[in-house]
Amino acid sequence: MKEINYTVKDITKILKGEHTIVSPRAVVSHLIIDSRRVHQFEESMFIALVGDYRDGHQFVGDLYQKGVRNFLVSKPVKNVPDANVFVCEDTQVALQDLAQNKRERYSLPVIGITGSNGKTIVKEWLFQLLHKKFDIVRSPKSYNSQIGVPLSVWGIKPANNLALFEAGISQPNEMDKLERIIQPTVGIFTNIGLAHQENFESITQKVEEKIKLFKNADYVIFGSDNELVTHVFDIHVPRSKQIRWAKNKEADLVIQSVHKISGVTKISGEFKLKTVSLTIPFTDNASIENATHCWVYMLVNGFSNKEIQVQFDTLEPIAMRLEQKEGINGSVILNDSYNADITALEIALDDMMRLNKSQKTVILSDILQSGEPAEVLYEKVNNTLLHHKIHRFIGVGKEMFRNQNLFHFHSKFFFETTQQFLDEFHTFDFSNQAILVKGARKFKFEGITSKLALKSHQTELKIHLDALKHNLNYYRNKLSLGVKTMVMVKAYGYGAGGPEVARLLDNNGIDYLGVAYADEGVTIRKAGISIPIMVMNPAQEAFASMINFDLEPEIYSKEVFEEFNKTLETEGIFNASYKIHLKIDTGMNRLGFKPENVDEIIRLLKRNRHFKVASVFSHLVASDNSKFDDFTRSQIALFTQIATKIEKELGYSFIKHLANTGAIERFKNAQFDMVRLGIGLYGVAVDQKNQIQLQTVTSLHSLVVQVKEVKKGESIGYNRSFIAESDMKIAVIPIGYADGLDRRLSNGVGKVYISGVKRPIVGNICMDLIMVDVTGLNTLVNERVEIFGPHIPVYEIAKNAGTISYEILSGIPPRVKRVYIKEDS
Repeated sequence: MKEINYTVKDITKILKGEHTIVSPRAVVSHLIIDSRRVHQFEESMFIALVGDYRDGHQFVGDLYQKGVRNFLVSKPVKNVPDANVFVCEDTQVALQDLAQNKRERYSLPVIGITGSNGKTIVKEWLFQLLHKKFDIVRSPKSYNSQIGVPLSVWGIKPANNLALFEAGISQPNEMDKLERIIQPTVGIFTNIGLAHQENFESITQKVEEKIKLFKNADYVIFGSDNELVTHVFDIHVPRSKQIRWAKNKEADLVIQSVHKISGVTKISGEFKLKTVSLTIPFTDNASIENATHCWVYMLVNGFSNKEIQVQFDTLEPIAMRLEQKEGINGSVILNDSYNADITALEIALDDMMRLNKSQKTVILSDILQSGEPAEVLYEKVNNTLLHHKIHRFIGVGKEMFRNQNLFHFHSKFFFETTQQFLDEFHTFDFSNQAILVKGARKFKFEGITSKLALKSHQTELKIHLDALKHNLNYYRNKLSLGVKTMVMVKAYGYGAGGPEVARLLDNNGIDYLGVAYADEGVTIRKAGISIPIMVMNPAQEAFASMINFDLEPEIYSKEVFEEFNKTLETEGIFNASYKIHLKIDTGMNRLGFKPENVDEIIRLLKRNRHFKVASVFSHLVASDNSKFDDFTRSQIALFTQIATKIEKELGYSFIKHLANTGAIERFKNAQFDMVRLGIGLYGVAVDQKNQIQLQTVTSLHSLVVQVKEVKKGESIGYNRSFIAESDMKIAVIPIGYADGLDRRLSNGVGKVYISGVKRPIVGNICMDLIMVDVTGLNTLVNERVEIFGPHIPVYEIAKNAGTISYEILSGIPPRVKRVYIKEDS
């Protein structure tokens, strides 16, 4: 089949709306929704999708500069003079319309796959089994959403003679949209579970919604041992279009025997009055079910027993989110947070049974969004656990705690929160056993798996990126409509890591980043982050580097103005468009032009051939302190006066920004066009009454390397600064002032969180070690210790050390390993 090229003129016939067309014959081959993943600018069309915090329209200008000339938008865009612009009411619907049109132009067989679990596995296994015979197009990864499906279908090429697309829904009326895009000729229904049940009235309704994918398919493959599923199929799908497999004799493939031997499963059955058999290299029930769907498809399409077995012999497992790790004390951990429903639990338990461990522990959170009454749900969970012969059960969550009487185990424990369990972690023996850790994402079971995993002794700074995002949104919700956000990532992102934090901010639609020095900005640029960056302390020797990496300087004096002007001349930049940020000193008496010097800088700006003022800003002195509110108001008034004057004299508008974290919280009239968010992003509120609204972003942890007895009268540490007044026990922890732990916290001033309580540091803090009083505690070697975090907030550490949170956070050196924890969404 010949390549189908979509011209701009073709697209105007598909999409409804008012379009501005410059090149009707231009070809559109690629649809893109992420401006950071554009590699082919020619023949690409950018689709500006609008989300809660990210509006694709804000990237149109950048993509235009890079060479994109086709845009699908839902609101007017400016300054794209020679571009083709398609304006539609809803860009997501328009994307789906385009994909539907593409699908209708091809007549290849299409397998549509849906269900609660196993969609991606079945799709990838079918690809492994069939790719030698067919040229296959398939959904990348788990692209099964309202956006993922049309992008997958757009990938169809003339050479393809088979397509594999999966479809997922979370609420009624979504599958109709996906069906019109995929238009499957063959359907596979993997199974049904309780995930996303909260949006459906019943399991029956969810099955009815899902099988809408198959309303025009030639036939549908499904396992008919599930009576509910079979009942729904019989109502909505003619029996002639059903291909059933089951143990009952009414199925098309009758499963007669299943034998698990030495890591393989041998299945025997009857298909169309012929004896068939298959051996697969897996023994868990989930893999058997997924493989059987694939087997039936191959039987229906005329593959011989021999052909099928040859292909199944090479079948490889598909990595999902079930992780097996070596654990402490000879244990093995299965970390599974992929799908928190009872079906997924059964699948994980099947995997657990394969482990060569006689003792088995399950740590399970509340099962969310099941749609079932708690007493019914947790009775099912209990029966499933008993069936798999679990020895110990640990339940976490308020629902689990309330319904603990439904669990009939000799060894069972319940906690309302993850942290409560972590506080008691040291009381459990996790030796030489299999441990399944399965929790809904909101319970943040990473802390549990971290404690269970085998690791070398080390100090770690954990950065919780989901907490950082929470804090970002907390401050964003305080902003007036249209106010931009600059986030400060100076000092290595306040110790959290500049590039990593910047990447998250970029993904969440931040307008500007602020750094202290050029090398910080260069590091972020080298990490592939392209959003604007303001450099607050631009050194003369770094000017050339700033230009090379598109960094925008703060201009705070006549000398800096002239030196940067000379550098631009040397670099041959004469287009009067290089962006600078003008700093006005309204009372800090640090960097910036004093009010009496503003006229001079205006004259310089009017004469220059290189600069364009991107913003004018100043710095508030005490926005967090109500005692100085009158002074803060005077700063706001002065800044307003000066910025207005500069704008009038220059004859063009620019961004005006004054508010820091404290002002975002306390002075709405200081927001202007943009705010600068700093310490608040990292979980430290400048107004303590707002602290409860923020989440802890950074937490510093280490491990106990030795526990020892100290006799009365003995000294601890350098210079004998601490003398034991009675017999005591101490824990030695490998963290010291070389790791950023302030020496002012020595000798009882500072505390750590250990064995569930706060305990004082004794003796002087050493370069690499501290000693902590653990008298009366059952503290163990390898036990994790919190230096600061949820139990000891960083502002508490700062107060004890006689400093501020900024110094504590930014003082953690690179030798301390950063661990980034992110919820996969």
